[in-house]
Amino acid sequence: MKAIADFSPATLEEKLQLINILLQQGWVGPFDEWALEDIWRSFGDNVLQVGAAHFDVWKQCVDRGAELEKLPAVVEAQKKFLADVETIARYYLRTNQDYIEKETERLGLQQRVASSQQDQELQEIQQAARVLLSAQDLQAQLRQITVGYDVEVTEEGFSYLVPVGFDPMHKPAMAERPQPGETVVGEAHTPLVPWEEVNKQYQKTVALITALTSRYPALFAMAGLDRQADLRSVAQESPEQARAIISQALQGVSQKITETIPKIGREIDSRDLISIHQQLYNGMEPPPGTSGLPWSNPIYKWAAQEAIGDYQAKEFWTNLGLTAVAAIALIGAEIATGGLATFFLAAGVGIALFQAEQSWEKYLNLAQASQATVTPETSLILEGQVSGALTDAILNTVNVFIMAYGPLAKGTEAASQAAKIAAESEPAALAQATLKEADTAIAEAQQAEQALARAGEVEQAATRVEQAEQSLTAAEQKLVEASKAGQALENAEQIEAKIVEIEKARQALSGAPQATSALASGRAIAPRLLDKGFSSEALEALQKAGLDISEKSTLARQLMAAGDTTRDFINAFYNCPGIERVISSWARGGETQVGVRFVMKYCLGRLKGTSVMFEWPAGILDTAAGGETWARYIDVVVEGGSRVHPGEAIAIELKSWTNQTLTKSTGKVTSQLVRDTALYGPGNVRWVFDGTKISREEVIETFLKIITNDDYLAANWGNSTVEIRQAIEAMVEVYK
Repeated sequence: MKAIADFSPATLEEKLQLINILLQQGWVGPFDEWALEDIWRSFGDNVLQVGAAHFDVWKQCVDRGAELEKLPAVVEAQKKFLADVETIARYYLRTNQDYIEKETERLGLQQRVASSQQDQELQEIQQAARVLLSAQDLQAQLRQITVGYDVEVTEEGFSYLVPVGFDPMHKPAMAERPQPGETVVGEAHTPLVPWEEVNKQYQKTVALITALTSRYPALFAMAGLDRQADLRSVAQESPEQARAIISQALQGVSQKITETIPKIGREIDSRDLISIHQQLYNGMEPPPGTSGLPWSNPIYKWAAQEAIGDYQAKEFWTNLGLTAVAAIALIGAEIATGGLATFFLAAGVGIALFQAEQSWEKYLNLAQASQATVTPETSLILEGQVSGALTDAILNTVNVFIMAYGPLAKGTEAASQAAKIAAESEPAALAQATLKEADTAIAEAQQAEQALARAGEVEQAATRVEQAEQSLTAAEQKLVEASKAGQALENAEQIEAKIVEIEKARQALSGAPQATSALASGRAIAPRLLDKGFSSEALEALQKAGLDISEKSTLARQLMAAGDTTRDFINAFYNCPGIERVISSWARGGETQVGVRFVMKYCLGRLKGTSVMFEWPAGILDTAAGGETWARYIDVVVEGGSRVHPGEAIAIELKSWTNQTLTKSTGKVTSQLVRDTALYGPGNVRWVFDGTKISREEVIETFLKIITNDDYLAANWGNSTVEIRQAIEAMVEVYK
């Protein structure tokens, strides 16, 4: 084999066999390594696509000494990765600068006299500044709670224990109390509390800070640049003084961005921007102008990491006169979309504490740890659903926790427990009464939502929705008052959780299209949406479909923070049936929004100018165990086909899945294929996957196994494996 000069004539299967023969040797010598490199080189420009489909084999070759990172196609991909990082960094900087400039205009900071609306918005910022300062103050108190002991060693080699306060970046070496005979230096000033319990409360304050700095760029300009004195002045001084401070802070951030943009690719190396690397590895949707290569795919991720190699990332922000928070936020995230969340949740430290240990190593360690800290409360806040009631409840709960365990608590667990028990008298009864009233309001809201799904009840249901919203608001206000009444920690947490339920019930009501058409039509469309580039025709269509996009609505705030893809999709497809379902799903945030964004991206790239129906119910019904039936929904139905698949109406399923998710979902896919085959036939079904997360070959192989293992599908999709594969190839599309 080593004598073979050209492997190009061999088939894929033959090349893989040759590779396996070489790998099965006990020792792979230099000539074998060269042969492995030559075999992979014979795939030419397609080597990464082939390697992606056989990454386990590729990795074995690398582990056995083949220098595949030097293949021309790999080197070219590495250049594109570094270029993509630079492009994304510039995109973030320009987007954030645009957002800050629009905020300056919105608040009328360059005007001599502000309007009444601008004065009101300034008051909102001042109130938000007070909340942010309260959250930071609670963070400082939480950091004083003793969570365990660290081990220190003297120069002579003797070890001793030191009590440590909570540090979101560091768990204590020992979480239990010392044993008799162990040497302890220092005294624990609070009862010993598990690190995880303190962190649970801490992350709530982090989520609040993230939400507030994302919604109000002025707060980010002060908090992100560690201008705490300015932040306190905005919270405490007159509106006129606050306006001047905010104007100066926003101008300062904009100037920093202007200075930073030309330094990308020069003083700031692509390899320094680790936060962007992580986003690409995790499958982010890159902005226009990037290569479109799937950096989350294992082989492309490997190539990117090889491009970075042993390079030691510099903490470049020190030369820019920025803090770590400001630099990572401005260069590595979109402020408007809550892009700060990844950093603030990962660091878990608000602002000031991180300055002492700002390093990429800390960022990477904590970014991974943050995945386990998201709770229903924090996820709701980070999706933009932060209300005054939920904010008050969270601050009250954290404060109760600190009263029980913090610096002002008695010195022992027993005394702390006694303090909690003492609080469980009249306040406890008040808490239970308000919780029951909240349950009634939530049930009323759910009944109103269900009524809208029944034909002929839209007008009556709209009235019920309005009544339900009023009941939810009243119950929420009482819960907040109860949370301030000296509750025990358990009751405070129950109240907080119930307010989360109320927020979700309110969100469900506002997202039900038939439910709110009568209400939404009477509300003025938020004018800021027009400034952002949404067409008036599109906004009017959304409003007629029952979506509340008035100035104070949650959906309007979410759309203001949306990216270009969402805006362009709405402007292009607003008159298509089912658009309200798509936008309601998008507004839920989280993984649901990720999937909807892929639908939007595909429609803009493939289906503009066609007759489209979204999330359309087909004729086959699913039947639940309880006997309830509902229609099988198709993501997109294209009448008359599309430019890619012309002809009869086609049903399109769109999946933003990785190969791992697809493999785990074979049962679900089988059920959907059976229904779609019966309803449309194999020729009129299309499954479209996100090409940045999965390869076409991976999809085809999985579908081949699914169909050949099901008698009904096998009988309808072809008479042989070859025919079935051909049918699958015609059905599957991978779109980037």
